[in-house]
Amino acid sequence: MSYISSAVILYGRFRM
Repeated sequence: MSYISSAVILYGRFRM
């Protein structure tokens, strides 16, 4: 489930 980790990272970056 690497895509989940990637989604979380991208979500955090876009939130900034």
